[in-house]
Amino acid sequence: MDEFSKTYNGFSGLNMVAMPKNSNAKYAWIQAVRFQETIEKAPMYTGGPYKYIKWDKRKRFYTGVLIFNKFFLQEPINEFDIHLLAVDEFGHHASKIIHEVEILEEGKPWDPHNMYEVDKQYTYIAKGYTPWKWSDGTPCNSY
Repeated sequence: MDEFSKTYNGFSGLNMVAMPKNSNAKYAWIQAVRFQETIEKAPMYTGGPYKYIKWDKRKRFYTGVLIFNKFFLQEPINEFDIHLLAVDEFGHHASKIIHEVEILEEGKPWDPHNMYEVDKQYTYIAKGYTPWKWSDGTPCNSY
């Protein structure tokens, strides 16, 4: 596995599932997920002129958009984790977890080519994440 983890690797499949925090029960399958790490920046001012002197980096937070595919539990849950499992054709697999996801908004995209039912999109925030790791716990260098 050590030599394999030093090379660039592509995965042919990705399972995405939402699971309630501290539970092994599946909440829903996820069709698509977008994840980004954002750093809040704000101008720093001094007394006197209204010109700022520098940008101040503040809090770091995680946000994104996801589309659910199928729900297993009918009752809504406040916080859940998103588990991503990637597998290649040789059986190697890597995983990533987005921790303590909370849904903020629900929306429905409109597509002029498809006027019928389109999946709902959900905007979320998360408290943290575990980066991509191989099954033996070593970090993935490709992601």
